[in-house]
Amino acid sequence: MINPKPNGLRIVILIILFPIFVAAQTTSDGTRFITHALVLADTSLEVKSTESAYFPWIEEYEFRTETRDLDFEKQEYVMRLSPSTSEKRKAQARLYSLLQSSPNFDLRKSFCDRSIEVHAHWISLYIIDNQLEQLSALEKNLDDKSRVYEKYIGIYEFDFQKLVSIEQIRTDLNLKKYSLENERKFILSKYNLDPQIFDYSQFIGTQEITEAITLLDLYINNEDVIEDAYKMDMIQAEIALEEAEDNQILDFVQLRYQGPHDNLFKERFSVGMGVRLPNNGNRILKMKELELEFNEILDERVLDQQESQLELQQIKEELRRDIAVLAYYDDQIKKERLKLQSLTEKITAEEGYNPISILNIEERAISNGIDRIQMLEEILFDYLNYLKRSGQICGSELRNFFEKP
Repeated sequence: MINPKPNGLRIVILIILFPIFVAAQTTSDGTRFITHALVLADTSLEVKSTESAYFPWIEEYEFRTETRDLDFEKQEYVMRLSPSTSEKRKAQARLYSLLQSSPNFDLRKSFCDRSIEVHAHWISLYIIDNQLEQLSALEKNLDDKSRVYEKYIGIYEFDFQKLVSIEQIRTDLNLKKYSLENERKFILSKYNLDPQIFDYSQFIGTQEITEAITLLDLYINNEDVIEDAYKMDMIQAEIALEEAEDNQILDFVQLRYQGPHDNLFKERFSVGMGVRLPNNGNRILKMKELELEFNEILDERVLDQQESQLELQQIKEELRRDIAVLAYYDDQIKKERLKLQSLTEKITAEEGYNPISILNIEERAISNGIDRIQMLEEILFDYLNYLKRSGQICGSELRNFFEKP
């Protein structure tokens, strides 16, 4: 039976910390950002009122009276009681408990979508800030090149196209920075956050992603699984109630009292009861319908799990492939950097060396960093898709899934 209960301690903590999350931060990390974005959407803060219900042993009281020839001194009185059974009362209590603990699936799915969106924005902030850092380094490199080329003006056969090219690159760079900065402002404003610096020191890496995707694929708190499990519990409870009613043999107990009322020796008192044999076609039909509905949900769940497993396997293979490509890229860039570093030392050792050569080596390193960020971005969003399809990101509120464990 699904019965999510609010965590009272966590509610108190959130109430205390909420003003801190809302206030402007000079430096913040992913956990603060995600907690601030999700705190108002936490479905566990929804407190449901519960009421106890009493299911009686006597379900119906019936009182009848008759008279003969309007002679009230010979009035007849009948009291009929329709009893319940222990099996029936237990089935009623279970069905009521399920109805009362029904999760708000619309709210839970809304929170799930919110969690995915917030994590996507956290990835975007990480990528944007890394790109802006690389673009700032590239801008400084262009400034240094421009100063060097300006010194060459007037020298025989100087190529002015180099200065033109630098300005064109600078324009493209400024447009890119402007676009990234606007996107960053949009994300912060969406969550009512002031401009601030984020700490990415604990941001998840490819090694942690590789380890994470080797764990259990289908998370137990997958929202679809929870909803289907609840529906199946409800169906089983309804079937149990129908069976309990069908198994009830004793239909009623009757007490009869009749006159004449002027002679105690002639007063008549009798006790009777009614029994019934279960042979209700409508009840049997309803139980069969419920069984068919139960099996249909079960079959769909098995099929969905198979499809999800297949899709998850494809995502995992794609992630492993992209991570392997990135690892190979890092290895090649590392070798290149070591060789260029050695070459830089040789160039600077020569008298009257051309600084443009050094700046070109530096520009190459910056370009490699920009390319790596783009490759990493695809991996991170694929991992977010993996968390979504496996149900993990919807199964634990207020958690940063892109933080190192």
